[in-house]
Amino acid sequence: MTHLPLSPLLVLLPALAFGAPAAAQKADAPGGPDLSGTIPILEERFADGLDRFDGRRGIWSTLPRRDVLMTNAAQTVFLDRGVLGAEVALPELHAVTGDGLSLRTARLPEAALPALRAYMARTRQGDRAGDVLYATGQINTSRTWAQAYGYFEIEARVPRGRGRWPAFWLTFAGRGWPPEIDVMEAYGEGIAEPTGSDGSFNTAVLFDAYDERDAPVHEVAILNPHDGGAAPEVKTRGGREVFTLGRRARDPGADIYASVNTYAAMWTPDEIVFYFGPDRDSLREIYRAPTPDDVHEPMYLIANDQFTARGGWWPADAALEAVLDPENDFLIRSITLRALEPELVLDLGAGDDDRASGGDDDRASVVLGTDGDDVIAPGDGFDLLRLGGGADEVRIARGRHNKIVEGFGDDDLLVLEGFPFADAADAVARLTQVGGDVWLTAPADPFWPQTIVLRGIAAGDLSPDQVEIR
Repeated sequence: MTHLPLSPLLVLLPALAFGAPAAAQKADAPGGPDLSGTIPILEERFADGLDRFDGRRGIWSTLPRRDVLMTNAAQTVFLDRGVLGAEVALPELHAVTGDGLSLRTARLPEAALPALRAYMARTRQGDRAGDVLYATGQINTSRTWAQAYGYFEIEARVPRGRGRWPAFWLTFAGRGWPPEIDVMEAYGEGIAEPTGSDGSFNTAVLFDAYDERDAPVHEVAILNPHDGGAAPEVKTRGGREVFTLGRRARDPGADIYASVNTYAAMWTPDEIVFYFGPDRDSLREIYRAPTPDDVHEPMYLIANDQFTARGGWWPADAALEAVLDPENDFLIRSITLRALEPELVLDLGAGDDDRASGGDDDRASVVLGTDGDDVIAPGDGFDLLRLGGGADEVRIARGRHNKIVEGFGDDDLLVLEGFPFADAADAVARLTQVGGDVWLTAPADPFWPQTIVLRGIAAGDLSPDQVEIR
């Protein structure tokens, strides 16, 4: 974190750990998460509709990364309005109602299939296009927001019907897969007849391991001390070993189909703790696992349904009309995202700095400005910048981690280095209002989205004169 010499050179602070293990310990609600030591990022209740990311502004993407329409389904694709052209009529798969966001699954009209098959051929999925009969909805932050560690929560009701397979999960923002964290992965209750998965959902962390030559490792020295010393489940996918620590909650104590329930996870450098309950105040811990070595990089969020799983292991329910009823939806009342507040605090007024030169420090920091004119240039970590008075200059370089700026005023300047903005006016035109904050996003292309959050201001408050592009 560089503070340019408007004041004497700052001294080197000792490195501190990012996040506290206490963030995942029990709090005032028995078994629930302790949110002290976390900072709010997003409290999405869809009150103003679904803020789709259009390549410049917005929050939510509605297609998987790289616009691949078919992932884990045998006969179903992810779609949204306009994807196949404005003239192609599609059923509504993302409906905002008074109850929240309704993600729906529907049979595709015959008239839409030629355009769909042409699209899938262009995106190298033409060999599977002839199997498609259905479409379903998803939302994700693959283009706009990814973070390492924090609290992730969804309030949702699960659809009924075998074949429905909704989930709320995180996956790697860089190239490749895994890692993955499944906050919840549920199964539709059988309608025509019961299934062995009725009323259950999964929580899990999926990971891999590599040696120094980036070759896959076929065993991993990790046991879960919170689960009787259990070893990971090992699966081979695409010729590589994928390890899973997780648990199926077979009797969670609530009807996940009849009512909205809360599913959450607290991810820290040390462990990942999963929670479930009717609401946040009633959350209880249902599973805990140590954080594997390759689960320390930013991930983005996905909330999606699936239908007719690939491989035929979860086929469509015989009561198809009831399964595809628009009211039988994956109903999302809210999605909450919080980040761990960094423990490394740099008080520029006290002469603190974590390095004298260079710009590659990826430690997370809280930086406290002074009442004077500061120049603050954070490194590549997740940083929370709390400006003081004066006319401050905040220099941010394009990287992997988000930045949060508090106290940005009329006299301050935001200097952006390496961002894909044509000029200052272009940057200001991309601002997205998110509650009382504004987000300025450098979208993933196709990896590593980065967003600058300016706390407590409206999009119209920022002038192009306050932004400089380098």
